Amino acid sequence: MENIDGAIYRLKDLGRLALGRGEIAVEEMASFISWLVRDSQISADELEKMESGGVVKNYNPPNIFIERAEGDFIYGKNGRQWADFQSAYSANNLGNRNARITGAANWAQAMSSVLSRARKSPQLALLGGEITRLFGPNYKMLPMNSGCEASEGACILAKLAFNRHPRFEERRNKMREKGVTPKVIFAKRNFHGRSFWAKATSSSPEYKDPFAPLTMEQEMRMVEFGNIDDIKEALKDDDVYAIMLEPIQGEGGVNVPPENYLKQVRQLCDEHNVLLVLDEVQCGLGRAGALLAQHNFGVEADFTALGKSLSGGILPASMVLMKKEYGDLIRPGEHGSTFGGSPIACAIMRASLKEMEDRRLRDASRENGGFFIEQLREVCKDLPYVKEVRGMGLMIGIEVTALDTENICQKFRESSFVYRGKKIEGVWTNSTHSGKNTVIRVTPPLTMDRGLLRASVYAFAKALGHKNPEKFRAYDLEKPETISERISSVTKGVQYYARRILNH
Repeated sequence: MENIDGAIYRLKDLGRLALGRGEIAVEEMASFISWLVRDSQISADELEKMESGGVVKNYNPPNIFIERAEGDFIYGKNGRQWADFQSAYSANNLGNRNARITGAANWAQAMSSVLSRARKSPQLALLGGEITRLFGPNYKMLPMNSGCEASEGACILAKLAFNRHPRFEERRNKMREKGVTPKVIFAKRNFHGRSFWAKATSSSPEYKDPFAPLTMEQEMRMVEFGNIDDIKEALKDDDVYAIMLEPIQGEGGVNVPPENYLKQVRQLCDEHNVLLVLDEVQCGLGRAGALLAQHNFGVEADFTALGKSLSGGILPASMVLMKKEYGDLIRPGEHGSTFGGSPIACAIMRASLKEMEDRRLRDASRENGGFFIEQLREVCKDLPYVKEVRGMGLMIGIEVTALDTENICQKFRESSFVYRGKKIEGVWTNSTHSGKNTVIRVTPPLTMDRGLLRASVYAFAKALGHKNPEKFRAYDLEKPETISERISSVTKGVQYYARRILNH
């Protein structure tokens, strides 16, 4: 009888996987189809009424409901499609609904739900092996859920390291004798999330003033991003245990620091016996053209927060990557999360890291990003209201002066072009949110090929008001793919799967 029950259970598992929707058991298929048909018949006006009636308005998106997303595109009603140049703040680095990620998620949740860290999971162990393979034996990770949890967790664990590691004993004893509160240096225009801690780290009044007073501010010191003299001055009081920065600021306006800035910060940390904590939730994992953005600047942090694209855009999954000597200081029960390191999250994170590697997305980001930044600079060089096009890899910002960036983003969405025989409604971007909102974020999936990037330049030129946008029109890419081009695409696909087999 047990064998029969087991066989039935496995058949149901196979059914779940075959459906491609891991949360739907075979016996629920009929109700799911009914639910899907019913929901598809609800009008946009009805959806808007439901949302305004039951959802807090903490975001203000365009009044367009996105019904589905796939690859480099997002889709509204009646098949309207936009090229995705926002990628959910870099959560979709691997493209929307990546097949490898959804496959890993479906398989993992068919096997078990959350186990909690009170029980051992093979998927967590396998993720640990992947971290060792990618970063070497001198690093460990602690799994979390949201990016904010990873950022705050990195700072929490840096404080634990300062309190416990013998290397800091003399400094912490001096601080205690003086009655000094140990502090962390943060950069102005940062964005580390939306918890009380993260709001306290912010220099943006719109993020923190409504929630004042924020008592944790007494443990924080603010400096100008990119200004090494500010950090030198902040270290003079000898009451700092860590410096926390984003290698490239995202929400603060896609701000790339001076070339040697992070190296100088690392050197100051070593000289003053201070920990370096880097937040790579948005700029890490290929977005800036390297495994970690810090690698572009030749530094290694003591603690690094990772998230967003680590999840493959499926569900919240993040981690704190840290040097082993600090990871070994943590004792059971001192920090963690029920869902952090769940089997499904670990399977997704493993798949995300391997997908980035097998598709060579670090190289693609660096090469395509360099190409696309130059194309945008060519478009913008004669536009008086564009101050700068800047970025690294495919993390790009267009800074404008005295203009409504939301209006420009709307023009981007309405700037249609033709790509491979299909009409694209426009490019979907948004502005960064810290400061004066004068920077438009351009962060396409790392999977976006050079052809679509080149074709989209025409849409950017039209929306930005270039006097001759036809100059940037890619007529050769407006036609459907030729047979030889399709063969080339198939060949690239075969090469990708060959790499997967050989690498793993």
